[in-house]
Amino acid sequence: MKNLIVVLAAFFSLNAFATSVFANYVELLDSDSYLTEAQVEIVKMAPICPRNPQPGHVTCMGYGTKVTLKITLNACFDRLGPIFYDLINVVGDKGVLAIGVVNINSKKSVGTYCFAPNAVFKTIMVPFEGEIVLKKLRMEGQGQ
Repeated sequence: MKNLIVVLAAFFSLNAFATSVFANYVELLDSDSYLTEAQVEIVKMAPICPRNPQPGHVTCMGYGTKVTLKITLNACFDRLGPIFYDLINVVGDKGVLAIGVVNINSKKSVGTYCFAPNAVFKTIMVPFEGEIVLKKLRMEGQGQ
């Protein structure tokens, strides 16, 4: 088995930034064949610290937004790889979140059919309060 630490700069095209807020260690299995992009969409956003409607009352000291993501994997037996994201810009009152999600393709998925896509839900914390829009990063390199 090979161990792999996926580095943002190696798999995604980077325009003007090179920092990742979240990355993790992934062990590749013998049944894994290659890496691709997974589809990602925002399903829920909520402030980390909801505002108290009464002036002068503080409910907590947190800042930012909890963002729940729906990550759709490409095939039945595929696995979720690292999630890379960074708040790269603020346009008006919206935060622009660059995000890339790695789909680990499995050899077991070849020739199988799923009735419904395999989806995973993950919650991330973004250091911005307000609406967030996604800018999906594109994987580059050889796919198979």
